[in-house]
Amino acid sequence: MNYKYIKPEYLEMVTGGDPALIKELVTMFSEQTAEIFKDMKSRLSDKDYNSLGLLAHKAKSSVAIMGMESLAEMLKQFEHQAREAMGTEKYEEYIRRFGEDTRSAVKELETLVNGEPDKNRMIHMEKRGRIDIISFSVNKLNAITMDEIRDGVNKVFDNPNSKVIIDLKGVEYIDSSGFAFFLALHKAAKNNYGMLKFVHPESRVYELFQTLHLHTVFEIFDDIDACIDSFR
Repeated sequence: MNYKYIKPEYLEMVTGGDPALIKELVTMFSEQTAEIFKDMKSRLSDKDYNSLGLLAHKAKSSVAIMGMESLAEMLKQFEHQAREAMGTEKYEEYIRRFGEDTRSAVKELETLVNGEPDKNRMIHMEKRGRIDIISFSVNKLNAITMDEIRDGVNKVFDNPNSKVIIDLKGVEYIDSSGFAFFLALHKAAKNNYGMLKFVHPESRVYELFQTLHLHTVFEIFDDIDACIDSFR
């Protein structure tokens, strides 16, 4: 695989190629960058620029270990500007890029740890800290596709206190079997002290949620960051 965001050789150099240590670092990176991103948005809202500079410094060290040189250089610039409260109009864009690049890096790191995903697989699992994000490679969720994805999705809800987001981006239609499955997942999550939320429904799909009055049952978000923040 050609990695766009990370450089695996950096990780191998730091860990000596130890698979267990690499996996541990990947988990730490995922959790730490998600927390830093949340804190950056909060500090920007409070106009606490000195704290923003400290967060940029912390983030710079994290991304450098993964070989994210361009992002590390941006964070270095962000750190210096924030400590002097200079160029404040650029801070929001810095934070946005940090969030997007680190999320993409986590996906690449998970591939590095777990191997290339099956190209025919209909579901994709992403970990953001302690939150599982499920997305689909199909544009319809009906009786046929549900049979293919049911087992993979159910596994996520086996753990107690599970926090799960189903990303519906690209899904253009859901039939009754799909909605019935979502209701069963919702019940399973609640019975196991977990939570299930949805994000990025296409307009037609959201209309179906409304028609079935399921928008009053499920929490549905347009923005992934807002959805993640709602768990905190």
